[in-house]
Amino acid sequence: MQVRNLAQQIEQTAPDWAHWPTEIPTSSYRYQAPALNHEGAMQAGQQLHEAFCNYTSGKWITPALYTPCLIIENALADIGVHKIHSEQPLRQGSLCGQVDLHGTLKNDRPVVIELKATLGEFATKPRPSELIQLATYAHLLGHQNPLLVCLRVALRQQRVNAFCLEESSPIIDQLQHHIAAAA
Repeated sequence: MQVRNLAQQIEQTAPDWAHWPTEIPTSSYRYQAPALNHEGAMQAGQQLHEAFCNYTSGKWITPALYTPCLIIENALADIGVHKIHSEQPLRQGSLCGQVDLHGTLKNDRPVVIELKATLGEFATKPRPSELIQLATYAHLLGHQNPLLVCLRVALRQQRVNAFCLEESSPIIDQLQHHIAAAA
């Protein structure tokens, strides 16, 4: 089962533990960049993910996506991310997915990061399915209490909001109970 499908399935039951605890981002960044033309949010997300992977590996990216990638890098540095890996496939039994970013903080604490692009008006807090998705990636990586981060990039608004969840172990515990009960 894909991680995204599991997250949506759990979200439908609307468990209390699957809600981001605050509406307010941990940090917020504004930027100015040339306008982007996207047919839809999925295309925008794919382009941003590809651009950030190219950016972190020193490859050329379109000028319109350079500034958002630079701001994402700055947000990660402000959070304290020290080492980072991107777009890593994960599998445990029938559960599989691809984590956007993961790594460690300067204090060696693990961090799991979801990068979300939006064409909407606001860079809103993560939805329950996105929190479950982050917790599932942490579970697949074998982490018990990593820092969970959702970076919401509002491409039209030219804003990056970072949502950080310091205490993730209760959510990961609930997720593990759900996975065990479903097995």
